[in-house]
Amino acid sequence: MKSLLLGAALLAIAGPAVATDMPVKAPMAPIFSWLGCYVGGTAGGFRAKSDYTGVPSGDFPTGEPAIVANLAAVSSGSFSQDGFIGGGETGCNVVANKGLVFGFEFDIGDWHLSQSSAVTGPGDTLAPGTTLTATTSVSANWLSTFRPRFGLTHDHWLFYATGGVALAKVSYAHRCFSTHQFLRRLARIPA
Repeated sequence: MKSLLLGAALLAIAGPAVATDMPVKAPMAPIFSWLGCYVGGTAGGFRAKSDYTGVPSGDFPTGEPAIVANLAAVSSGSFSQDGFIGGGETGCNVVANKGLVFGFEFDIGDWHLSQSSAVTGPGDTLAPGTTLTATTSVSANWLSTFRPRFGLTHDHWLFYATGGVALAKVSYAHRCFSTHQFLRRLARIPA
């Protein structure tokens, strides 16, 4: 039994020495391909700008064009905001002949865009002291895109063109209040 263990130990020591004497073939280079699917995460920033323009319509007192202009003035403006956006993405590629690649990518991100403003301006010039106040708010919570891809490979590089659809849920609200009695009745605002 002792000689069997000693023989196994000597074989284990001598084995690598014998193997080093054997000719070695060149290692095989790994094969690189753009074929397949993937899942990943995204993180970054956003900058958003929202312009809004109020166009009043309805039955306004005749002889007082300033009411329409004043309503338009307090009902127009812009918001701008920047912040963080993060989410996930997935996509797949198919490689055709001569290095052509066809694929798609889908992503969804979580972002918090929320702004509001209140603007007060003059009301009816025929009723001095009256004012108009407009409150406007815009918010969005998510953004998603779906993009097909067409490209050409060269070694470890993929040159491609992409374009698609972007979807977001955006909420917008606008309210206008007046201290003018006629406009309050027109808008059915309680006294």
